[in-house]
Amino acid sequence: MMYLMNKHGAEENQYLYPKEAEERAKVDRMMFFDMGTLYHAIKEYFGPKIHQGLPPDPDKENLLKTSLDYLDHFLEIGGVPYLCGERITIADIAVLASVTELDAMDYNYKCYGELFRWSERVKENFPHYKECCLEGVEMTRARVKQLEADLKKQMEKERKASITKK
Repeated sequence: MMYLMNKHGAEENQYLYPKEAEERAKVDRMMFFDMGTLYHAIKEYFGPKIHQGLPPDPDKENLLKTSLDYLDHFLEIGGVPYLCGERITIADIAVLASVTELDAMDYNYKCYGELFRWSERVKENFPHYKECCLEGVEMTRARVKQLEADLKKQMEKERKASITKK
């Protein structure tokens, strides 16, 4: 997104990735938080579920909760409707993509009030959210359910095989 805005950003959408150094640094900070902390924590916690149909990794739950706590607190003290100010930026879009992974995993984050309100606000005000994300959420849910069903069948098959050996 950073590259695309640098290469193709027009004056009318420059607010998405501001050229002014201090404003751009705010966006960059949240982009790097998303990439290096939030998205990483989501993938670590849900990795077993996404890739194997196993339950999330309980040893990684604190990593996820710490990331969500940080983001919730950041939004609480920020005093602005979006991550970096009064308008949506590419940081909001990137973080929303990560938070949408939580939606796909049916992870309830309503207890992070500011984060939840922010996500609802961005979903409502990002014009392409529904067409870009909702189908992906459903595809991910279906894939995970299929992995879980396959794992259950495999475990049942192994259980039956071990019974017949006895």
